[in-house]
Amino acid sequence: MISFRNTAIGLAFLALHACFVSTEPLLPSGQGARIADGPVEICGEGGEDCHAAAFEDDTYIVYPPPDAEDEAPLRLRFLDLAGSDLGQVWLGEVELRDPDDDESIWYYGVAHPMRENTGGVTRFEMVQPDCMDATLRQAARYGIEPLDSHTCSISDIASLAAYLVEAHGEDFNDPDWWRDPD
Repeated sequence: MISFRNTAIGLAFLALHACFVSTEPLLPSGQGARIADGPVEICGEGGEDCHAAAFEDDTYIVYPPPDAEDEAPLRLRFLDLAGSDLGQVWLGEVELRDPDDDESIWYYGVAHPMRENTGGVTRFEMVQPDCMDATLRQAARYGIEPLDSHTCSISDIASLAAYLVEAHGEDFNDPDWWRDPD
């Protein structure tokens, strides 16, 4: 079992309820998108608990706070998912790495730009749609495999993207859904 020390920064803004996970990255190296020009902050549901993210190569990196120097940085990559009334929606791949043995696990969620951007910083609200909302038909069609009551395994980023657009495309337009995607 991986015991991540960066859960304080990583999981603080990702509500890990019934989430999509993979034991390997599904977004090919070099294909992560820059989601905004200039500084970016990644925030949790309701726009709470925001963290500055630096863009390096195709990855956004959230560095741990100075008082948590033993924590590993959180790495996020994004893929263009869909347009919405609230702005572009991005599929996010979040790597949580155990600094002791370099094991990682990847979580998947969706993000959109928040309207309240200040000081030249673009804030993105990132949430994890509940993987248990997938019907049996959707799970079979998109390769969503429930692992337990809280997580679902996925093995293909294109299938996950297609599922999210089918299941939540209309939700992406609703500010209330972003505050509580369950």
